[in-house]
Amino acid sequence: MTSEKPLPAQQKRTTNQQIPLQSQQKKTTKQPLPKIHAIVSMPLLTKKDLQTEQYRTSTIEEIEERMSEYVTGLQNTLNHECVHRVHFLYNESNVVDYVKAHVKINTTKLVFNRVEDPLHQATYFDFAYKKLQGEIVMYTNIDVYPGEGFELINKDGLISKKLMYTLTRHGKQEKNCDMSKTNITCDRKGYVGSHDSYIFVPDGPLSPQIRKALNFRSVVFGQENVMIHTFRNLGHFKVTNPCKVLFVYHIHCSNLRDSTRSRINTSANTGRAPPTDTLK
Repeated sequence: MTSEKPLPAQQKRTTNQQIPLQSQQKKTTKQPLPKIHAIVSMPLLTKKDLQTEQYRTSTIEEIEERMSEYVTGLQNTLNHECVHRVHFLYNESNVVDYVKAHVKINTTKLVFNRVEDPLHQATYFDFAYKKLQGEIVMYTNIDVYPGEGFELINKDGLISKKLMYTLTRHGKQEKNCDMSKTNITCDRKGYVGSHDSYIFVPDGPLSPQIRKALNFRSVVFGQENVMIHTFRNLGHFKVTNPCKVLFVYHIHCSNLRDSTRSRINTSANTGRAPPTDTLK
């Protein structure tokens, strides 16, 4: 019979030896990633738009760059590990053709859905409540894409506390400019009321009161403040802005902007949600 050589004193095994907490954490089962359903839409801008009032002072180069930004935002959203599906809302088939020609990666996540008016704010929430009941929904601008922190989203918590996250964007170095230098970001010291992405779980029907309150075009100024006010007061959501935990990034290096955009929020329907560092 062979005998085991004694171990050095510092390596001796004891029956009551405690496993370090760090080692215990490594042995725990990794939490599954949340399955997020993103809802997006985008216009198809062409040279013809230079003849419109919105873009009459723009150039074809700005239009082409803006379309490239839309595609990049969509592709980055598709590439995110927590995004399960991207539901693209449209009412003109040529925009679908454009997306199919320019988006080449993770296309199995992309689902096209024809709707009456993809630029009407109520359309996004009608779609979410009719098609995505019980799912984590992220309605986001096409030029805003998810970044860090999304693995921390908990669907049960969203439902039990009736939470809606309305995120202020961050900025970083993009292909053609440094978006961190813009003055409307979560990092800014003074909160200015700008929001870009909304995360929630549709549970039950969308009330007619909310649908009526969202009866406006999604491109107008102040629409996010009206939505915060609406879902907080009519939907009874706890609307917060944990943009210090959940990072979304904005791409708008081009100088293309709709010159006819109007503002719809007033002192009576303006909701605010300053940045926080908690998901509760």
